[in-house]
Amino acid sequence: MAEDANNGDDSMVEYHLNYLTEQLEAQRRKIDEQMNRHIRDIQSLSKQIALQNQDTNVELYSQRARLTQLDDQINEISESIEQQSQNLSLAISQVINTLPDSPHETVKRNKDKSS
Repeated sequence: MAEDANNGDDSMVEYHLNYLTEQLEAQRRKIDEQMNRHIRDIQSLSKQIALQNQDTNVELYSQRARLTQLDDQINEISESIEQQSQNLSLAISQVINTLPDSPHETVKRNKDKSS
């Protein structure tokens, strides 16, 4: 009888251990599923971030190229303005040199020569 009781206790312990093992396995599977979902979510977010970063870099390079182009155009315009300014100054000097002296300037020049 004691042996039957012992066998009964052993069966009960084994049943209880199997039950707990099944519960632990079920919890482990649930945790694994959650972890896999989280990993997929993280991978998806990582891909989205990488694509956004790539798009941002393309946009930055495009803007930088456009700014470089505008800077070159500004430099060309500045050089053109400088050249036109020099040409205008030269033309003004030539016009001034071709104008006849005013009577006042003639008198002043004659005084300077006699001094």
